[in-house]
Amino acid sequence: MKKSVMFLLVTIIVVAITFTMTLAGCKKEAVSETTTAAETTAAATTAAETTVAETTVEEDMDVIDPFIVEVREPWNALKTITDVSWIGPDGETPQLDDYLYLTKAEVEQLRAGKPDGTPYTYAVCANATSGEYALSMNAGPNSGLWEFMEYCGVEQLAYTSAEFDPVKQKNDVETVLALNPDVICGYATDPVTSAESFKPVVDAGIDLAFISTVPQGYEYGKEFIGVATNNPWEEGIYCASKLYDLLGPEAKVGYVFYDDVYFVCNYLDQGFKTYAEKNYPDWTIYEQGFVAETQAGEAGAAILARNPDVQGFYATYMVPAMNIVTALKEADRLDVKVVTFGVDEPTIINMIKGGPIKGVVTDSPYLVGMNHAIQACYALLDKPLEQPSFVVCPTAIIDVNNIREVWEQAMHIPMSDTLLQALDEAGL
Repeated sequence: MKKSVMFLLVTIIVVAITFTMTLAGCKKEAVSETTTAAETTAAATTAAETTVAETTVEEDMDVIDPFIVEVREPWNALKTITDVSWIGPDGETPQLDDYLYLTKAEVEQLRAGKPDGTPYTYAVCANATSGEYALSMNAGPNSGLWEFMEYCGVEQLAYTSAEFDPVKQKNDVETVLALNPDVICGYATDPVTSAESFKPVVDAGIDLAFISTVPQGYEYGKEFIGVATNNPWEEGIYCASKLYDLLGPEAKVGYVFYDDVYFVCNYLDQGFKTYAEKNYPDWTIYEQGFVAETQAGEAGAAILARNPDVQGFYATYMVPAMNIVTALKEADRLDVKVVTFGVDEPTIINMIKGGPIKGVVTDSPYLVGMNHAIQACYALLDKPLEQPSFVVCPTAIIDVNNIREVWEQAMHIPMSDTLLQALDEAGL
């Protein structure tokens, strides 16, 4: 009897334990299934988010690369006139640079390098390196050319400067060719001698892009891909407009022009004179040419001696303009107002200190350098450009009220301590 009761109790206990363990197992499986479902849902959500992100990135790759947008937008906000109605020296129709760009995808393609995994390379054969303008455009590590190429992962193999010596530029080209760059960024000393200087590049089948000057006989899309430059006709118009603001409709104006063949200078002068004669018919214009920069001062002094009623001067660019300022000082005629093209420190400081320089018209040399780099990158990508690719950037005027802003957007290089001190002392 006792054994039967004991057996019954053991049986009940075993059944209870088995039931409990089975129930626990079921709950564990249920929890496990629930966890698995949750994990599956989370994984699906993550995958969906990744897909959306990848789709968004892929869509964004077709937009203009933000580097280009960040350089152009502030500069475009400073312009007031846009005139590309002129014809280039070889019959080109100028194109504003907003049509010239790389997409984010194209920049990534450049960064990935060539099919063998090595980076794309370039070399520079420039005509000169002196002055803030060149440092901003193509002559230094903070220039538009250097920074954009670095951004795209294109490595610089060499930088040379001919200092306006055609013989040296020919030697520079031969030296650079030995390094076998994928593209050469050139700034020719002049159209005639440069045709011979850069011929070995053409013969070697290496791509070429230029700033401002096209070698004689070279065809767009054949010997070279394109030219990046300023908008000299428009800049001449800006100079005339600024001088009108300073002097009014019946002014006596000295016109000191570049009396030799150089595309940018010639178009600056012609833009000024054509616009002034058409729009300010009551101006009296006294004119004299120069070739050497020091001759501009002599021309200014001669005009002043013959016509003491002169109220203002136009000079083609900043260095001749400062020679005219020297002539005005010597004649004790600091009341005469001067406008010119091109940014450098002496010109800006003269303006800050209340000297004869009252207006400086400028492009953005940094932007010209960047446009130059973009054209070179088109060649690296084997991407066709609308030809002739004769690309110009807009113009702005610097006066005492906007020196800091225009300098920042035009130059992208720091002001010197001397320039900053002059601004601070003038309360600007």
